[in-house]
Amino acid sequence: MIYGYIRVSTSGQERGTSLSTQRARLKEQGADKIVSETRSGASTDRPELAKLLSKLVKGDTLLVYRFDRLARNTRHLLEIVEDLTARGIEFKSVSENIDTSTPTGKMFLTVMGAIAELERATIKERTEQGYRAYIENGGKVGRRATDQDRLNLAKRLLLEGQRYADVAKQTNIPAKTLYRHFPSREIDRLRDGKLTPKEALSLEKIKPALASQAVIKTSKKHGKAPVKAKDNVTPLPKSEPDSKSSKITPAQARHLRFIAHFESLPHPEQTAILDETAKKITAIKQKQFSQDRAEGVAHKNFDYVFVMAEIMGIAYSKF
Repeated sequence: MIYGYIRVSTSGQERGTSLSTQRARLKEQGADKIVSETRSGASTDRPELAKLLSKLVKGDTLLVYRFDRLARNTRHLLEIVEDLTARGIEFKSVSENIDTSTPTGKMFLTVMGAIAELERATIKERTEQGYRAYIENGGKVGRRATDQDRLNLAKRLLLEGQRYADVAKQTNIPAKTLYRHFPSREIDRLRDGKLTPKEALSLEKIKPALASQAVIKTSKKHGKAPVKAKDNVTPLPKSEPDSKSSKITPAQARHLRFIAHFESLPHPEQTAILDETAKKITAIKQKQFSQDRAEGVAHKNFDYVFVMAEIMGIAYSKF
């Protein structure tokens, strides 16, 4: 039995002459039954074609008006024809005058197979060339990293008490990404000034420096000459931090948040800020600042943070 398949891309064509022209030509070629369908040539969803192909049996013939009425491309056409041939079904195309039951038609299958293989190899080669060029030009594979500056801004806004949804809109970072980088329990902990055991242990190391700065500032406030902290500060007893968290003063928490923010900046930016700070601090502090910087603790010294915050364009009180 000879089955014909005709297709148009739009309903407008269906109301025109395209379907009728195809139908007439297939009837001239002896089609016993014709199946029609309105689908785009690029669409993989062709229910009528799928039904027809599954219905064909050995000895049947599939007749089409033109190759592009049946398949999306050469490779797709070859897949269909090879499947039909393996099942003992012949294939004919009116416009291209191809009949797989003839020697010419069988030769056509061989040539078409070679063309499809060349098409696959060409696509693969172009894909690999494009991939290599992308990598050589600095392209990165995988999920694109979120810009660090936007992450820093998002963290600051969250610490100020803004909602995740509002911060997501302002920074153009998905709320899901914000929750991954800044869990709500972590933000709440920082807002409340609570430290993890590791941070609490670090705080024990810098408490003498914080106390020293407080003594010096108090002496200056009352017109007294600054004195060394070691002569006026009782050493803090060494104690293990609480297993869950340690409560500290808001001032200490703010100082630690500033340190954390500074250390989250890109290294070149940190260096630039320290360079500017070195220029702005008084000559009296130059020597001490240089020493602290060489030891990697300049950004932790409470005496410099206000200058650093000014250079960074942010208010220290916001931390």
